[in-house]
Amino acid sequence: MTKTTFEKYKHAQLRSVCIFFITFLLYTSSVIANNAKIETVTTNPLLPIGSSVAIKAMNGKYLSSENGTKAMTANRNSIGIWEKFTVVNAGNGLIALKGNNGRYVSSENGLKPIQCNRTQLGLWEKFKVVSIGNNFIALKGNNGKYIKTKNSGNTLICSNYNISWREKFSIKILNTTVTVTPGKIYGTQKHCGSFQPKKLTGTKAYASNGSKIVYQWQVKKNMNGNWTSIQGANSINFLPPFANLGSRWYRRTAKRKGTNKYVFSNVVDIHAKDDCVVNCKPGTISKTQINCGPFQPEELTGTEAYASNGGKIVYQWQVKKEMGGQWKNIQDAHGIKYLPNFKEFGAFWYRRAAKLKYTDKVVYSNVVDIHAKEFPEADVVVTNIDCNSDTGKITFNFNDHPTRTKIRFSIDGGQNYVVVTDNSTTYTFDNLAAGEYDAKIKWGNHQCLVDLGIHIIKNNTISVDAGENQEICARESVTLTAIGEGNILWSTGETTASITVSPETTTTYTVTSTKGNCEALDEVAVTVNTTSVTVEDQEICFGSTATLTAVGEGTVLWSTGETTKSIEVDPKSTTTYSVTLTVYYC
Repeated sequence: MTKTTFEKYKHAQLRSVCIFFITFLLYTSSVIANNAKIETVTTNPLLPIGSSVAIKAMNGKYLSSENGTKAMTANRNSIGIWEKFTVVNAGNGLIALKGNNGRYVSSENGLKPIQCNRTQLGLWEKFKVVSIGNNFIALKGNNGKYIKTKNSGNTLICSNYNISWREKFSIKILNTTVTVTPGKIYGTQKHCGSFQPKKLTGTKAYASNGSKIVYQWQVKKNMNGNWTSIQGANSINFLPPFANLGSRWYRRTAKRKGTNKYVFSNVVDIHAKDDCVVNCKPGTISKTQINCGPFQPEELTGTEAYASNGGKIVYQWQVKKEMGGQWKNIQDAHGIKYLPNFKEFGAFWYRRAAKLKYTDKVVYSNVVDIHAKEFPEADVVVTNIDCNSDTGKITFNFNDHPTRTKIRFSIDGGQNYVVVTDNSTTYTFDNLAAGEYDAKIKWGNHQCLVDLGIHIIKNNTISVDAGENQEICARESVTLTAIGEGNILWSTGETTASITVSPETTTTYTVTSTKGNCEALDEVAVTVNTTSVTVEDQEICFGSTATLTAVGEGTVLWSTGETTKSIEVDPKSTTTYSVTLTVYYC
């Protein structure tokens, strides 16, 4: 554990720097009361690397990441998921704090309140732990300022050069994970023919808790072969044996003494080449292609491989379906270029092998990826506004995808998205007004957008039909029937679907249907047909004629059989004539 201690400043003996020193001393005194000793540690026991901790401000409240959705606060009475942080080694004696959301705490360079929303470590995400006694610490940002609480813990900001009670925090270690850093080894060596390699050297491995480290060097003879421990090779450095033709790969394992969990260094290669005269270069291929849904990939192209002696090159394209899977030769794929088959779904990795004709030594190009990603799928269910609800709903039902964790939904054409866990299988937008909604879906990483179409939420209404208008004769009755849903109420006060009426005059009847918040109206008119006819009596002299005229509306029928309104008669004696007027059937 490396410590750097700043003791009290002593008075300078040189007058030429006295004024400067006093000024600096005054500044220092304002930072820590009474010139208290400031101690910074590379691995601070109050914040051990790899540990899960909760941090309490001097207001007695715990710091919360707020899940990265807004500025951090110091206002929690208890420790929940958002109040847990993992201490991460940020290098050079600095630490970083990772929230439970997988994001790092950022000082925001003191320009605004700190947040826990960074996916990568930058300067603003690194802090120096300053021990200030009595198991309290302060956290100094890269801007040279300390994190402090403000507004009763509602916000925190990295903006103060001084340490007061607002800059003090206590630590509660929830659990401690001891990590082992394997160190790095050096000494990749290539030589024409057999040779004695130089010693492989390396930096020390170390445990975050200072435990003793045990080393074991390993070797393998094939790139894809198994590692074998080298007997007696248990030091930081290792001298490989004499190297015959071929390659050997070496790495160094490390573990804490008394444990069985190993970590591994990088790999170095000892290569005794047998092609010292003729070198074969594989060339490069392109290009990686990623598409949402099935597609026909473009042709894979590449630069030519070549041999230093100008010899003929033989190609063989290879493919594998899993990142850690075995490469397989593609039948009849021996050209510089290659056109992959149509891809439904999944990932495929391609490379091109090359060798000199009549030789067995193969070199390989870079690797490209052909990836047909699956589209997210969801069924859309629309719940319309009805008589029992003033708002509608749009529900997305979907399956849990084995390779996805998040899915995004939008109903406003993609302007705003809601992020949902993929295994929740359903999500509902509720309290929606009537109208059109443009539904879209994509994966949580914003890939593979799918337009689910326009969905309309309607105002469902009820209807009622009072039937066709009716005509009756005077003193007749007629039955009116209303067809509809809900409760019926006629303007007569009756509540049955059918009513019988016998109006004396033409009358309009109203029917009302109600259901929940909905109401519907309709009318039906009953026309009462009445008839009247008048004919003036006539006196004539014998042998004369008289014209009789029926006054009234309707179809005319005289007792003489005539159907005109006026008839001419010449009775031989006093005679009574009758006339009938018919309207409708009355």
